[in-house]
Amino acid sequence: MDSDNIKVIIPEGIEKQNYANTFKIGFTENEILLDFGTLIRKENVDEITAVEVISRIAISPQMLQELVLSLFKTGCEYQKQCKKDIGFNLKKEKGNPEKK
Repeated sequence: MDSDNIKVIIPEGIEKQNYANTFKIGFTENEILLDFGTLIRKENVDEITAVEVISRIAISPQMLQELVLSLFKTGCEYQKQCKKDIGFNLKKEKGNPEKK
């Protein structure tokens, strides 16, 4: 979806973004399932006791490639503009001059 040419409507009540620090991806025959959540830890300890799911999304399998490509493009742009390495650097492979 090219959101530059489409009006995005955010319904009242979901204007505020939620912070997620974990995710789970699954699938059924007809859907790709995306759960986003926050880790719940024991007080003063790093041990994780639970995950609170804050958003659950289902997309069609056909939309998965578009989502993956969009995430990759966004990660590359983030690195470039914010000058922070988050692991999206494509290294040139030896013997393959076409890759950059």
